[in-house]
Amino acid sequence: MKKVKYIVYILILLLILTLTGCNTQISNTTNSSNLNWVEKIDTSEELKEKVNNDINDTITKLNNDFETLKNEINTYGKYSKNREKVQEFYINISNTQKQLNIRLREYSLSYTQSIVNSNLSSDEKYEKLEQLYEIIYEDAADDVYEEIDNGVLKNMYDTYYDGVLENAYDKVSYEKWYHMASKEYDMWSDTSSDIYDEWLDLKSDIDNLYIDIGNEIWEEDMERANEKLQSFKEDIENLKNENETN
Repeated sequence: MKKVKYIVYILILLLILTLTGCNTQISNTTNSSNLNWVEKIDTSEELKEKVNNDINDTITKLNNDFETLKNEINTYGKYSKNREKVQEFYINISNTQKQLNIRLREYSLSYTQSIVNSNLSSDEKYEKLEQLYEIIYEDAADDVYEEIDNGVLKNMYDTYYDGVLENAYDKVSYEKWYHMASKEYDMWSDTSSDIYDEWLDLKSDIDNLYIDIGNEIWEEDMERANEKLQSFKEDIENLKNENETN
């Protein structure tokens, strides 16, 4: 009888150890392989090329769309009848920047994951991480902001508030003109504020990623680094969901 109880005890113990091993494997998978959700980026050269190409393509399309709008709505009469289209384009400017910045976060995640899971020394990992800071935080984030705020958004201001509406100042009633001009200025100003806030958010996220992963590289704790990458991934997913609902 004692022998039977002993065998049962051993079997239960083996079952517990097996389940524990499975849970550990699942946990480790969550920390690493589930982060493979965008194209792998191993080098700073790949990161820079992908980022620059995306920015150039996105800004070119935005500028082309603006030229189409400008050619379609180029008089006060057309503006007064199609102000909704102008408003929609302001919304499009904000959404375009948000989507582009989400992709910049994705590229940052992929590149950083490659660093963390590499066999490089801590010094080499940290050196590669500094490239992320330079390419995304110092260059890309500012480039996107400048291209939009001082590019297409400034062109919208010059074309409509300081152009079409300014030229109509003495051609329509002051009350009607003031209403139109005020609404146009508000749309431009609100969009400019959104662009600035989005720029700050991206800079803050990349700075936090750089600091968090840098600390774990310094401590040589890659498991903890992968946990922070997982958290960063979840933050990106939340941004995507927010962008889809707005």
